[in-house]
Amino acid sequence: LSRFSALARSPTKPQVLYSIPYQSLALYKPLRSLASNAPIRKFPNSGSFDVHQDSSVHETAQIGSFSVILDGVKVAPDVTIGSCCVIGPDVSIGAGTKIASNVTISNCSLGKIVNILPGARIGQDGFGFTAGPDPATPLAKKPQMLRVVIGDNVEIGANCTIDRGSWRDTTIGNFTKLDNQVHIAHNVVIGRACLIAAQSGVAGSCNIGDGVQLGGQVGVAQHITITSGSRVAGKSGVMNSLNKCEDGLDVFGGVPAVPLRDWHRQSLFLRKIGRKRGNDRK
Repeated sequence: LSRFSALARSPTKPQVLYSIPYQSLALYKPLRSLASNAPIRKFPNSGSFDVHQDSSVHETAQIGSFSVILDGVKVAPDVTIGSCCVIGPDVSIGAGTKIASNVTISNCSLGKIVNILPGARIGQDGFGFTAGPDPATPLAKKPQMLRVVIGDNVEIGANCTIDRGSWRDTTIGNFTKLDNQVHIAHNVVIGRACLIAAQSGVAGSCNIGDGVQLGGQVGVAQHITITSGSRVAGKSGVMNSLNKCEDGLDVFGGVPAVPLRDWHRQSLFLRKIGRKRGNDRK
């Protein structure tokens, strides 16, 4: 323990270990080489990290130890990046954004005052392959060349994954909040002020309007449109586009998801059928 220095205790500064030499971390060396052997640039209240010579980091940024800033990265004022992060290539980070430890971001534009919790993966390739005429033919990977665009005041929960676009940018609107372990596939467009609870997944090329709320473990099939203001109950499966009902209700549930009243009717019907069959067997 004597080999390690004390953690910084100030609430305004990230807690960073200073005395552990990054050269001793075998897994860190390949990442360091990606920074083109750029000299380590010291910033106030920051640990040891590497910044690519073609990247721009504002002097007020705080960066934790063992993080790597690759080429084409622009970091605005008052940004905080935790330890063991890999940022880049082709990333811009808006002012006041906070990125926790062990986060990977590439091919992405982050707005202002974005909060990203530990373990998030943003801007990686989406899941897209083309099958050949013969089942034995190897699958061909579809190009995933576009970006992720995240608006202002967005929160990305721990261990969320957001794929980069293939035919359009994956977009998350201002003030939207993602809970932990949410997956957003490529080409998805999410509006403003949406709430998506934990373990939900949105398949590729969906359009989600403003103010939409998805409960926990909701699954949304590909190419679905959910109109603004809709709410989907937890564990529901959205297999068709959701529009407001004739009576103005915008709450849906079930598998497949239907208007709330229809879902309740279906549940009651199944319960009655189950009881009747049980009585018949007696």
